[in-house]
Amino acid sequence: MSFLRTAARHTGDWARPFARFARDSSGSISVALALAAVTALALVGAGIDYSRAVNSQEKLQNAVDQAMLAAMQAPTASRVSVATNMLNAALANSGVTASWSTPPTLTANGNLTGTASGTAKTILGGLTSVASVHVVATSSVRHAAASMPSSLVFTLTGGYGWYWKEVDLFIHQPGASSDTLMAAYQYQPVDLNYSGGRGNGAVTAQFLVNGAMVANAVTTPVALGSNYDNVYLKMTVYSDGCGPGMAPTTPQSGSTTNFNCVASGIQAQTGWTWWGEPVYTTYTKTATPVYYATNNAQTAHNLFVGNPEVDLPSNAVPSIFALLPCGQTIQHAWEDTPWASPLPGSWSTQDIFFNVQATSCQQNANYQTNTPSLVQ
Repeated sequence: MSFLRTAARHTGDWARPFARFARDSSGSISVALALAAVTALALVGAGIDYSRAVNSQEKLQNAVDQAMLAAMQAPTASRVSVATNMLNAALANSGVTASWSTPPTLTANGNLTGTASGTAKTILGGLTSVASVHVVATSSVRHAAASMPSSLVFTLTGGYGWYWKEVDLFIHQPGASSDTLMAAYQYQPVDLNYSGGRGNGAVTAQFLVNGAMVANAVTTPVALGSNYDNVYLKMTVYSDGCGPGMAPTTPQSGSTTNFNCVASGIQAQTGWTWWGEPVYTTYTKTATPVYYATNNAQTAHNLFVGNPEVDLPSNAVPSIFALLPCGQTIQHAWEDTPWASPLPGSWSTQDIFFNVQATSCQQNANYQTNTPSLVQ
């Protein structure tokens, strides 16, 4: 028993330091665990707040994009107010508050650009001393480039009348000092007795090839390319039935079946006097040209488009989208008489008819649709 008590006493002496250590370290462990918990919570909160910041940035970017797209379609004077209303509506209940640091502004290249900045609240702002994060978003928009004809084919479906006429196709390229003649379709009357005196004739065509106009079939494709900023048609008319520098040798009459033209100034023997001397006649050009063009609001309606006619504006230059639409064939018919009515003549009195087809179309940055798009 004495041995056991002695052993117990010694055992107790050996264990007492460990008991004291346990009692002394329990508080330190609790503090360490608390600090570790706070650190872990802060890390979790930081992760959550980072995710929220990224999400808030995306929300702001989407809101700014929507606002800029809406502003691009609004009248110039209303763009900022429209964009602001759209921005606020898109951010409602999102946890993000923002305003324009740079309001929607039209730049020199035609883009509408704006920047909005704001804040988004954090989850553990009190613990991390970061109550909110700063977010910024910029967006640029512009009207999308339109698909425009890059190649056209004119197919003659009818040519009538006593007057000589030429239908020219012009384009203008950005920065060019003048327009470029791409194709010319010439009508020369021959049989003035045709169709009860309506008359008909022959049509020839020339096309721009390596800087020169070269004769080819009427249906030869016309390559416009995709970098023009204006396309228009122009008809030149000579009432004497002969083209520039030419004069008629035949009187214009409803009974004439072989109308003829010669170079102006030519002298030809046309008969004999009673005394057997030759009689000469000099054929001189006296008619002056009259012009009708689709880029002239006063004469554009001498071209009929479509059958029935497309609703072109009166006393205004028609849109190229109406004159030369992509993806379809449309009929053109010219009237060469300056009628008093805003719409000269009718389909029964038109003089030269073409089916016009855009055989290929490409995006042309010089023309824009009514639909804006984001600039990437």
